Amino acid sequence: MPRARRKPPRIVDAADYGTPERHRHGGIDLVAVRAGSGKHVTHAARVRRECWLDTYLERGVISETEHEAGLKFRAYSEKARLLRTALAIDYSRAGRGQSMDTPLAVIMASERLTMLRDVLSPEEWQVIEGVCGHGESVTAAAGTRRNNAVPRLRAALDQAARVWGIR
Repeated sequence: MPRARRKPPRIVDAADYGTPERHRHGGIDLVAVRAGSGKHVTHAARVRRECWLDTYLERGVISETEHEAGLKFRAYSEKARLLRTALAIDYSRAGRGQSMDTPLAVIMASERLTMLRDVLSPEEWQVIEGVCGHGESVTAAAGTRRNNAVPRLRAALDQAARVWGIR
């Protein structure tokens, strides 16, 4: 009996790897990443729709500037959460070689969010905090219908872009 021929190994495209969860989020894009200040560039996988902002940008609901403002809000929100943690530290350990200083980036993130909160209406703040800060859909964040919530989100993101000088 003749030997069965082996199938050649399947060559996997670089964009075809990742977990099933990543593929449920719209697939993967390869992005060039430069490590440190060196010239060496590697490729990393980035999920196309990591949050609702990515989905809204892809569907044309928000503009590039609004998307950038939303991602900046998300980053500031994540850093500002560290401020609460820093304030709740057990300071009895501080004398034993651990610093009591809160990082400046955490304080600045909290101040930038406070600046924006002073400018926005309570409804706009609720929507931008829900969508960008907590990862909720626009209708869940606003607690109303989509046709009322999307203009609120866009107005809040436009205001954030103005306040933070993104335009």
